[in-house]
Parts: sequence; C-alpha cells; structure tokens
Amino acid sequence: HWWTAFGDPTLDKLVDEALAHNLDIAAAIARVEYGRALVLLAQSDQYPTVDLSVDAARSRSTQVGSNPLPFGFSPLATNLAVGLQASYEADLWGKYRTATAAARRDLMATEFARESVRTMVEADTARYYFNLLAADVQLQLLEDTLKLRDESVALQKDRYQAGVIGEYDLRTAEAERAAVAGD
Repeated sequence: HWWTAFGDPTLDKLVDEALAHNLDIAAAIARVEYGRALVLLAQSDQYPTVDLSVDAARSRSTQVGSNPLPFGFSPLATNLAVGLQASYEADLWGKYRTATAAARRDLMATEFARESVRTMVEADTARYYFNLLAADVQLQLLEDTLKLRDESVALQKDRYQAGVIGEYDLRTAEAERAAVAGD
C-alpha cells in the first residue's frame, strides 16, 4: 500500500477498484492456484498410496430347470468384497523430491509474477491519476492565462485606437491570445 503515503482518498479508492476489477490480476491469481495444486500433486508422489475398494453383488438363481435349488434354500445370493491395497515407491534417485522442488520454484515464480502484475496495476493507476490531476491544473492555468490574454488584447486595442501603439503590437497580442486558446 505504498500509494497511501500520498494521503489521497480518491487515489486509494481508484487503486482498490483497479485491483479488484483487473483481469490480469485475476488470471495471475488463477495461475498461482494452479501452481499450488501442482505442488500438492508433486508432493503426493513422495508418500505411499492406499487404495480401498468395496464391492457388492446380488444374484438370483433360477428355481426351474434341470438343477433346481433344494427346498428351503434362498434363490438370492449376496456377495460382499472389501479390498485394501498399499504401495510405495522408494525415491532412491530423488526423482520425486526434485519434481516437488521444481514445482515449488515454479509456484514462487508465479507468485512473483502475480505481485509484479499487482505492482504494475497500482503504479499505472497512480501515474494516470496524477497525470489527470496535472492536466486539470494545466487546464486551469491555461484558462487563467487566456483571461489575461483577453484583457491584454482589449488593452492593446484601446491603445491602438488611441494611436499609442502600432498594428504590429496589436497583432502580436492577438497571436499570443490565439496560441493560448489553441492550447
């Protein structure tokens, strides 16, 4: 929040709004989240995996045909199975540790890029805000200067009509007024 040192609540509001609605920052945040997921995925290879499976099946035997069920036996059969499997691959050569470290470095680079985008948005917002303030001050200065030039032209017209100055001086005052009006 370096821009708060200027003590301008309008600038604070503009920067907050720019940070909240900037699509580049949103994309950078999404890339950071993706990088975090990649780190978790790389870390998962370093631990044992455990698989649990549960299976249930129900069947019905026919009571007609060449081999019918004896009396008193249920034609329904239920089979339940539970399986547990665990595996672990020893990381003798450091393949998984290296992959995890690389994913962490990529995440750090992505976080740095996100912060760079944030800083750029903050700086651009402050720069454009101050450029706008400077343009407002410059416009006010030009308006004040134009009023003075109008007064100068009126004075020079009076002096020209009185014969105190020549046409050159009058046209010079008019040209100076026109230059300020153009600006």
